[in-house]
Amino acid sequence: MPILYIGIGFLILLAGRPAYAVFTGVIGLLLGVYFTGKIYVVPSNWNVLSLPLLFAGFGALAAFVFKRWTVRVAGFFAGGFLATNLPAALGAVEIWNSWILYVIVGVVSVLFLFLWFDIVLTLLSCLIGISLILQNVSFGALDDVTMFIVLMAFGLITQFLLLNYGNPSPD
Repeated sequence: MPILYIGIGFLILLAGRPAYAVFTGVIGLLLGVYFTGKIYVVPSNWNVLSLPLLFAGFGALAAFVFKRWTVRVAGFFAGGFLATNLPAALGAVEIWNSWILYVIVGVVSVLFLFLWFDIVLTLLSCLIGISLILQNVSFGALDDVTMFIVLMAFGLITQFLLLNYGNPSPD
């Protein structure tokens, strides 16, 4: 499963803002993985795969119907995911699994999405992608903070270029 998280991390790192249905789909997938671990129905490989894919499909389809509102709802869960997982991805030894912190950061993410939609969506998608990559890859001699900076710069530049130069003019 780590290779799947690495691939999803790079996907959302590169195309989170230009294709915001990808962002909502990935957040839906992460929610599905979380709830699959909490809900134990029948011990089957299909249950482990079907619920996350159902959540991801629902998130991606809802992004086409409700557009920015779906992204704001996904932003709540993305902010909470970052509050609990990014410190661990950067090597913090303290466990950050607090529902209070999850809710506070989620609400702040939604408020920032209301104020600065494009910028905050780009930052959230980069940070989600980086946390998924850093949790599942060891870069050997490179420090996690160094890879965080490199991946953040790579993601921000790529999303900026895709957003601004994705639709060439007919000239």
